[in-house]
Amino acid sequence: MNQTEKAVKFRALHSQDEVLLLPNCWDVVSARTLKSCGFSAIATASASIAWSYGVSDGEGLSRDETLRVVSRICNGVDMPVSADIERGFGEKPRDVAITVKGVIEAGAVGFNIEDSGVPQGQRDIEEMQSRIGAARDVCVKSGVDMYINARADGYLLGNKGQTVFEDTVARGKVWIAAGADCVFIPGLADVNIISDLKKAIAAPISVIVMDENTPTLNQLKMAGVCRVSMGPRTMQFVTGALKGAMESMQKDKDFRFMKGVPSFADVEKFS
Repeated sequence: MNQTEKAVKFRALHSQDEVLLLPNCWDVVSARTLKSCGFSAIATASASIAWSYGVSDGEGLSRDETLRVVSRICNGVDMPVSADIERGFGEKPRDVAITVKGVIEAGAVGFNIEDSGVPQGQRDIEEMQSRIGAARDVCVKSGVDMYINARADGYLLGNKGQTVFEDTVARGKVWIAAGADCVFIPGLADVNIISDLKKAIAAPISVIVMDENTPTLNQLKMAGVCRVSMGPRTMQFVTGALKGAMESMQKDKDFRFMKGVPSFADVEKFS
């Protein structure tokens, strides 16, 4: 598939009957592993990419370094890839535009952009509106129908109650009007609140897996969610599995952890 075909497919996946389950990768081997599991599309996770470089999340990795990873992943799998561009790498709308242009050139067909990560918590609605608008302008000029998943991070920041609900609804409506395709609401696992937000925003919404208590895909479907991503949970799982295996090996003085792992030849296929 070329990039245009991938973009068409990716957009269609958000309109299917079932919730789009979008796992996140951080390098080519994790991307190819996810593809081998039968997923139709994947996304990058900024935290996972940063951690793989030994730096913290929150644009600890530079724009250029991030885009190089995105490019390698997009060139390493023949499937739609959405990129996590964090805050957009810069304080001005033109900085976001530069980042989005790089994402398109890297071969991605969608991206996330967040409204938190600034000293005051979340950006002003008008400021974020300008950033999303600048991103959409670049997409239109490129000719690639990029899918913009714009975050409203009030719940992720730990806010609760009617105030954050109303603020999230207001932000979601503005994000859509500014050119976003979907409102991404991380940090929320209450299916009833999710359902109410969907009705109030009256636009596609997406959520992220938080932990084992995250609502099931069927519950999220009933709540009107169109997409569920994993974020850094995939890397957290891999890291936890490796840590557990190595601790078991040291404690038990044997190599039972090797039972059932992919063979060298199996992993070599991902190269």
